[in-house]
Amino acid sequence: MLEKLVTSSILASEIADVLLTVRDYAFVAGGAARQVAMAKLGHYAVPASDIDLFLYKWVDFQKAKAALQAAGHYVSSESGNATTFTSGDRHPFGRQVQLVNPLTPIGNRRSGTVEQVLADFSFTTEQFAIECYEADKFDIRYTPDAVSDSKQMKLVINSVVQNPIGLAYRFAKYAQKGYSYRALDFIPVFEQWDRLSPALRAACRAAASEQGAY
Repeated sequence: MLEKLVTSSILASEIADVLLTVRDYAFVAGGAARQVAMAKLGHYAVPASDIDLFLYKWVDFQKAKAALQAAGHYVSSESGNATTFTSGDRHPFGRQVQLVNPLTPIGNRRSGTVEQVLADFSFTTEQFAIECYEADKFDIRYTPDAVSDSKQMKLVINSVVQNPIGLAYRFAKYAQKGYSYRALDFIPVFEQWDRLSPALRAACRAAASEQGAY
């Protein structure tokens, strides 16, 4: 069950700008949404380095991409994981925007409702999202565990391990930011790797390579 905050301001103009641009196609989820939500709730969160967009429907990828480009966002790179945009003159010192590729050979859910996407995120601390319906209405969605674990900067695996290499990389990435985790939490990572077929292991390596993790 998701908690919800309805607000007329999310404090980060770049996020508001992006959401207004793609509100018919996508929502913000993950670190950027966590930073906004935790601030609204009176807590600190590690600043996010980019803004991740997830599609409601995978077929709308090109429409969302075109909407961002029409609004002045420029494609800086494309990979199997995401298309990355810089904001150019709109927010010259703003964060990059990543339109997450909804179609990957292996990994967690990349499109769907907010509930579906957050339920499949790797860690509880990532279960935050922001939707926009009108110019002055933003819905901030999150799970209770997302808030409590983020306050403690504690990593807890939320879903079934899809890509063991990618998840290990994310553990390391969060640890560099000061998050803690239990060594025993790596056991499901190793167990899942043993279950994968050679083809899926190759897909994991390829996906992790694009993330710079392998």
